[in-house]
Amino acid sequence: MRAKTIYINKETREQTNATALWIENRERFDTKEDYERWVQENYEEKEIFIDTPFEKTRASVYATGNKWAIENFNATHN
Repeated sequence: MRAKTIYINKETREQTNATALWIENRERFDTKEDYERWVQENYEEKEIFIDTPFEKTRASVYATGNKWAIENFNATHN
């Protein structure tokens, strides 16, 4: 799993990532501190976790409950 930070607009509940938020709004501010203050006032920061392809496949195989599929997956990937 890897972590990713998203920002949620407190008013509209729209989600965006840090890069998009900076690109869309950087020209409105004279300093980075002004921008960071604005982000803190208007957005909630939330960390989400994203599964890797390996983890998604493993979860799918284990969800089937198929003993042979699980054994095959473990033999192939461990």
